[in-house]
Amino acid sequence: MSIMAAFLADTETDLNATTLYLSLNLHAAAPADDPTASADTPAANALPSGRNLLSSIIQRNNSAYTYTPGQLREQRSNLDARGSWFEVQANYRPESEYFAVNDADQTPSTPNGWPSESFIELSNAQRLLVEYGSVDPQMEGYNFTADASQIFPQDYITSSTSVDLNASGIAEGCFFQEGSYEVSIANNNSWALHHLNDGELDVLSDAGNLTDCGISPILNQTLEDVTASQNYRPYLAYVASTMWPWGAGEPRRVSEDDSDDNYRCASLNATTGRWQATDCQEAHYGACRENNEPYRWRISTAQGIYQKVDRGCDSNSEFATPRTALENTYLVNAWRKYLEEHPNPNSNTNTQNNGASQSNDELLWLNFNNLDATTCWVLGQNTTCPYISTMVSETRQVVVPTVAAVIVFRRRRRGEDGWDYEGVPS
Repeated sequence: MSIMAAFLADTETDLNATTLYLSLNLHAAAPADDPTASADTPAANALPSGRNLLSSIIQRNNSAYTYTPGQLREQRSNLDARGSWFEVQANYRPESEYFAVNDADQTPSTPNGWPSESFIELSNAQRLLVEYGSVDPQMEGYNFTADASQIFPQDYITSSTSVDLNASGIAEGCFFQEGSYEVSIANNNSWALHHLNDGELDVLSDAGNLTDCGISPILNQTLEDVTASQNYRPYLAYVASTMWPWGAGEPRRVSEDDSDDNYRCASLNATTGRWQATDCQEAHYGACRENNEPYRWRISTAQGIYQKVDRGCDSNSEFATPRTALENTYLVNAWRKYLEEHPNPNSNTNTQNNGASQSNDELLWLNFNNLDATTCWVLGQNTTCPYISTMVSETRQVVVPTVAAVIVFRRRRRGEDGWDYEGVPS
């Protein structure tokens, strides 16, 4: 854990900060004299305690960076409290459409909400969430209660989702359901997972389909009988198959002195279902989020260049961009359905090209651009890049992913100080 603490300290900047999710799998080790045998259940007085508890190890090494269950409970209980999720600057606030808000006793609270990544990282200066993953039956006597203030319980942050995969895609278990816009998240889970194992029909295709369904695929097998150290290309292809926003080769690299300089605005391609950088002076319809609901989309009443297409979103909607793969799937469906119902969108009597250079009917404007800085894509037609000032070279790229790590802990006795965990020296 000290290595993780050093990494967090070394990357504590606006550009390098990422949220790490740590899943702890507790396994009992087999006897040293018979490593292939089943592990024994340790006696109650032989289980970790005190300084050897996992929460104690985390507190000693990573307490400054850890966002805890206790903090989550406290912040959920009063959304109006000073420093709460909604008492910070606007770009740190979460999207409240994703959780329930109760106003009992005039104190707004939520039973299932989560803060935004920006709130945790930039407002709280914390970057680590820890959860228990799998626990061997032999380790069920471990003192989980003592860890409850620091480590989230099993299946609280993530949930393994049962899906039925076949040659045509996902037959059952997909969160996208045409005509249904309420996605039920059970037990406060905000991260649905499915482990891809040996025997899956087509790993790359399955991974892409799962992603589009709002499910994160977890690779649990060797690809093409080689490790990543032997040949990284199959694993690179796997990662690419899970990347939902941009199409292959997108967004294209542009500079102010080439012919692609106007390709600074994002559009959704109806054929591929992915985004592409597009000439901002072209005329297209725009994506309008309906009533600020995550999965309800409508198409603008008029075409226009990027900077004017928002005028085609009516008073009950706003020009917007999908924030998740599942939102993108709902928008793709709405856009394709619109094109089916309007074989020639240019025949719409409300169409306005607003001096645009050309029109391509399969592209739909998204409220996403890099007009301010060539390597910084932002939400909002007039938004400036928060990472790159006018005095700094526009060559830095901002990537803020969530990094998931799984560490397996095995029981092992040490001579002097009691417990030690493989990979995490106590």
